[in-house]
Amino acid sequence: MTWDPVFPKGCRQFGIKSKQLPSMLVRKNTGRRCPSFQKNPKIKD
Repeated sequence: MTWDPVFPKGCRQFGIKSKQLPSMLVRKNTGRRCPSFQKNPKIKD
């Protein structure tokens, strides 16, 4: 999460701020899963 209301989601590892989940942007642009993505254990599938 970021303080920026226009780009509320962010990744410090890659310096990304966006409206989408940063892990989705990494996958869309590289075709690979984001190496720094960690699933929140509180969220169930």
